[in-house]
Amino acid sequence: MKSSIDSTHKRTILLLAIISRVLLFLTAIVSNHILGVRAPYRKDEALWDVGVPLVNLFTRWDSGYYITISTAGYAGLESYAFYPGYPVVLRLLSMPLWTYLRPDQATALVGFVTNNLLFLLATLAFFKLTLILTSNSTKAFYSTVFFIFFPSSVFYSAVYTESLFFTLIVMAFLLLENGYLNMSAFVAFVSGLVRPEAPVLSISLGLRANQLQYVKGLKRKALVVMAPFVGAVIYALYTWHQTGSATTILDTRASWRTTNLDLLEFLTNFATASIFLENLYIILVFGAILVALAYTVVLGRGCIALKRVYRFKYSEVAYMSYIPLLLFVYLLLGDIRSLPRHLSLMFPLHWSLAELHNHPYAAKACIIVFAFLANVGAILFANWYSFR
Repeated sequence: MKSSIDSTHKRTILLLAIISRVLLFLTAIVSNHILGVRAPYRKDEALWDVGVPLVNLFTRWDSGYYITISTAGYAGLESYAFYPGYPVVLRLLSMPLWTYLRPDQATALVGFVTNNLLFLLATLAFFKLTLILTSNSTKAFYSTVFFIFFPSSVFYSAVYTESLFFTLIVMAFLLLENGYLNMSAFVAFVSGLVRPEAPVLSISLGLRANQLQYVKGLKRKALVVMAPFVGAVIYALYTWHQTGSATTILDTRASWRTTNLDLLEFLTNFATASIFLENLYIILVFGAILVALAYTVVLGRGCIALKRVYRFKYSEVAYMSYIPLLLFVYLLLGDIRSLPRHLSLMFPLHWSLAELHNHPYAAKACIIVFAFLANVGAILFANWYSFR
């Protein structure tokens, strides 16, 4: 009976994931047809187009860096902010198409298709991981649905690293839970070549490895802890070799920091006319997430003691550490305007939202709001508004 329910949930999740992508595609196409691409914020701003129908709507902002690195390599200090794992994947998969399409078009097409396929894989892997940890198919189902319709889910179809990175981190934990320590370490290592925050993963992986009985000995525990760092170190050595500077990554971060907004700067510039709608959308996303989390306390499994807001299993404690660690990194080094995108990667957050599974009407209402915001995000992104 339980196996039958799990299979039904899997099929439903896969169907919902496909529906969510179709809705985003349609929303992007219709909005682009009606609204068109916005006017440039500056006279020298180039709102480029790769010239591939549909794909071009999901190839905006940072997509240009990934495509350029994939087709022509690193050029300029700011490009080193983008780790090589994703561009390498794009190059390997797109090169056979370079005979038929321009390299940038082939790369964009491959990135779009690959990311959507990875998104489907990530939903199933996330459901499986949650099911293993909670032994609750309903909670695993709602956790995955919250991930599918998260307000910033457009980035899992865009030529960005989100789909690949989320798949890697979930697979690293899933393999660890299933007893494949070496494979988990390898996947974690690859994640260190994809995004700069990957080393944060090592702390949660280490805590969980320490809880699992089959992971015996300091060396085996160190293997999974060090894996994400090794990937990051390899990239640091590569940038040193390419630029002749050991501080290239730090210099790159400093250069990007001049254009990033922290929370105070965001609030100060909130009413700026040219980006008011984008800023308002970001506020609405934060508000929706906070309201949903508040519901989990009021209607879900809230409790009296502040020290125990949720009744997580012991195994989940290691995972929950991932949220404050990543949040600290994003607030310290990132752009507050990109935080909705980054929040989707904090997969234990989806578990917190799914505490509403005992109150289906409240859960479904939150999911509907999330889905609406996700499609608004697709409108902004596809038409070059400042949602990145």
